[in-house]
Amino acid sequence: MFELLVCLMCISVAFTKAFDVVSHQKTPKSVKQIARQQQQRNDAQEFNEEIEGNLQDAESAAHQEHVQVDATKNTLPSSKKWNNRPVIGVISQKVTSKYTPDVTDSDTYIAASYIKYLELAGAEVVPILPTYPRSKIAHIFQSINGVLFPGGAADMFDSGYYKTAKMVFQMAKEANDNGDYFPLWGTCLGFETMHDIVSGGKQQNVLSKFSAVDISLPLNFTIQAFQSRLFDDMPLDLMRSLMSYPSTYHFHEMGISPENYKKHKLDDFFRVLATNTDLNGKQFISTVEARHYPFYGTQWHPEKNPFEWNLEAHVDHSPKGILISQHLANFFVGEARKNNREFPEPEDADKFTMYQYSPVYSGRRSHFEQVYVFGNEDETSTSPSADDGDVKQSGGKTNEKESAKKKESAKKDNIKNAKKNSKNPKLKKIATKQK
Repeated sequence: MFELLVCLMCISVAFTKAFDVVSHQKTPKSVKQIARQQQQRNDAQEFNEEIEGNLQDAESAAHQEHVQVDATKNTLPSSKKWNNRPVIGVISQKVTSKYTPDVTDSDTYIAASYIKYLELAGAEVVPILPTYPRSKIAHIFQSINGVLFPGGAADMFDSGYYKTAKMVFQMAKEANDNGDYFPLWGTCLGFETMHDIVSGGKQQNVLSKFSAVDISLPLNFTIQAFQSRLFDDMPLDLMRSLMSYPSTYHFHEMGISPENYKKHKLDDFFRVLATNTDLNGKQFISTVEARHYPFYGTQWHPEKNPFEWNLEAHVDHSPKGILISQHLANFFVGEARKNNREFPEPEDADKFTMYQYSPVYSGRRSHFEQVYVFGNEDETSTSPSADDGDVKQSGGKTNEKESAKKKESAKKDNIKNAKKNSKNPKLKKIATKQK
């Protein structure tokens, strides 16, 4: 046996020497290629080991944590088919003549990049206007498969946007509690809105100031990111890119610090997946998912990478940046495919679909290449925005004559805007304070 081992060692040494001779005979170019390939393998191995270590730590921590049965554990029932026509609602928000001279103070808007972002992943989109009666919003909610809260500059707490988001959030939470899988996504202002709702509202003062306007940053993943639903299927090369390359675009002056997260016990509801540091070195929460609900949020803008081309904005348009955006869009729309809600009749769907609206070009004069602008024709005393004092009331009810006048005025405004927009519109900055 000893002789056999010695023999094998001699063969091994001889093979190693032969390999070394051959290796030294390679051209410098080949040596560089080999070294580069080896470095890539080492990097990949190191990254995989890091992820594996994080996963093991996360799994160990999960065993020590009490985990209740929750909506996110639901799988698609065998009796239901995968939804191949998911419909996502997107909440609009007010614009004012101060920022958009060509529209009226009663209009609301949605940046077209959010719509394209969702359509890219195979979803149809329905706008949810704060001026809709609450009964109409509830009807739409019962007929769609998910809702996105977009970024923007709407006032927190007092705006129709916030009140509509709060109404939708409560309905989504209740739907999931009843076993109906219903996902939500909040971007930037939407991210902040979801946290304010969870914290209990205005008195809690969850938000604080940060300097993160017009910057792209890599993500600082937490251990929990590696056991999350959001990043579970993301390819390792995209995860690596998110960690090392500034792919996530930030445009916000407010945010949530780790200290406020603990103070308001937000981590009881959300799992923090990533953080970032602003221009002054202050840390803020940037990516989350709810622990027991299919609710997700980013303080950054994944919809901008493929669709916004403002020359002054520092948006990452690299191939990896585009793939990251597409992956997240596919993920959220995939979540929406897990419920089979639909409008009662095709004609009913036609009344609400985004396809009946035309976007307005606003490039180089705003943060958006295109926006969808909506009139105010459906606003009543039962609209979420009615609490803002935007609706004239008589005896607690909307004056029908006044409502008819507003409808007619809104139609004229829309026709007027369409004519202006067809002749190189002069739309100026839309919500330059956007979040």
